[in-house]
Amino acid sequence: MKKLVERGLVKGDTLQTLASNFEESGPGSMARGRMLVEALMNTSNSKTVPSSLVRYLPSSSLRSFTAADVKDYIKNAEGKGWQLDDAQKAALLTPLGAGDFSSLPPSLKSALPTSSLDSLNSAQLQEFARGLPANSPANLKISSTTFSQLRNVTLANVRSNVRALPIMSSFDANRINEREIVDVLAEFSKAEEPPSMDVCRNLKNKMIQYSMIELDPDSPTEVAQMMTVGEAENTPPCVLGALGRDAYENLRPEVKTVIMQNMGKADNSMSIPRQMRQFILQEGLRPLGRMNMIRGDLLNDLDRSIVDLSPEQIRMIEPTEALNFLMKMEMAFRSHNKPCLDGGQRREIGAMLERVKG
Repeated sequence: MKKLVERGLVKGDTLQTLASNFEESGPGSMARGRMLVEALMNTSNSKTVPSSLVRYLPSSSLRSFTAADVKDYIKNAEGKGWQLDDAQKAALLTPLGAGDFSSLPPSLKSALPTSSLDSLNSAQLQEFARGLPANSPANLKISSTTFSQLRNVTLANVRSNVRALPIMSSFDANRINEREIVDVLAEFSKAEEPPSMDVCRNLKNKMIQYSMIELDPDSPTEVAQMMTVGEAENTPPCVLGALGRDAYENLRPEVKTVIMQNMGKADNSMSIPRQMRQFILQEGLRPLGRMNMIRGDLLNDLDRSIVDLSPEQIRMIEPTEALNFLMKMEMAFRSHNKPCLDGGQRREIGAMLERVKG
C-alpha cells in the first residue's frame, strides 16, 4: 500500500479513508504520516487533512495560515507534544508580530531570528528569554548587550541583571572583582538557572583568590574545610562542584547536604559534569548508609537531581515513593535539556515501572 500511495495510485475515497484511519505507532509513523499528507495535498488542499495528520502539514501549507490559525496550531502542538521541524517553525512564525512573541512556547521562541527581537526593550527581552537555553538567539542577544559593554563587572551590575546571570560569558565572569565575590555568588544563587561550566570555574577561581587574601588558607582543600553551611547556601552548587573531588571530600557533611539539596533546585546538566553531579549525590547521601531508604521528603529535596541517581540509589527509593519518582522523571524528559541515562539506570527505572503498573 505504501508504494501505491507513493506512486499516486491511491486516490479519492480510498486515500481519504487511509488518512482518516491513520494512527501513530512504531518508528515509521512519521514517514507514513508525511507521505499521506503529501498525497492528500497533491489531490486537494490542507482543509481535507484529518486532525490526526495535521501535525505533518508541510511548511508550504503553514505559510498560508493567518495569525489566528497559527495560534490554534501552536496550541495543539504544545498540548499534544508535536515535534515540529525547523521549516514548520519558520512558517508558523511568519504571520506573527512582536506582540505575539511572549506567549510562544520555548521551542518556537528559540527559533526566532535575533533580528525579530530588535523591537523589544531590555526588560521585555529578559522576560521573553525566561526559560530558554543559554544558546538561544534571545539569550545571546542579552549577553552581548548586558555585561560586554562594561569595563568591569561590579556587584551593582550583577544585582541589576540577575535574569541575565545564567548566560554571562566566561570573559565577563573573569572581570568580576574578587573582593565582591561573596555577594556576587549570593546573587548567582538567586538566578533561575545556573551559569555555564566555564563561568562556574571562573567564579570558583575568584572565590579561592578572595579566600587566600582574606582567610589565609594554603589550598583549595583548606578553603573547603573552612566553608560553613551559610556560605554553601549562598554559593551556586556548580561553583563548589568546580573545586574538584579532592577538595570537595573535605567539606563538612552538613555542607555537602546543603549543596546536594541546592543542586536539585535547577537543571545543572550544563553547569556541572555528570561524574561530579553523581559524586555530589554520593557524598550527600552517604550519611543514609546502604540499608536506609530515600523517602518522600528527601526525594523532593533531590528533585531535578534524580536523573543522576545511580542504579543502587534508585533501588533505595521507598516503594511508596516510586510513582513520585517516575513523575519527576517524566517532567525531566519534557524539559529542553533531556537527561541521558545509562543502561543500569534504565533497567532500574524499567523494573520500577513494572512494579507500579503491576
